[in-house]
Amino acid sequence: MQGSVSYSSLLAWVCWKRGVYLGKVDYRYTSQICPNCGAHAGKKDLSEREHKFPECHYLINRDTAAAKVICHRGVTAAFADRRAN
Repeated sequence: MQGSVSYSSLLAWVCWKRGVYLGKVDYRYTSQICPNCGAHAGKKDLSEREHKFPECHYLINRDTAAAKVICHRGVTAAFADRRAN
């Protein structure tokens, strides 16, 4: 490998070398979507650290919500890729 390698290309190479699945997910709006019901909370000021979703009464930290939404999108994409192959 060459001297100047991006993190994403290095990660892709390591995953390929070890036979590990690597998929990309859409990161947009992940901190605004409820990981429990999928409702959209809308844009909030960065000082607001928690979301309470009126649709399902779920209260969660914004960063935790984003991580859960990204995880869900990743699992969904992985299963979709497996079904396609």
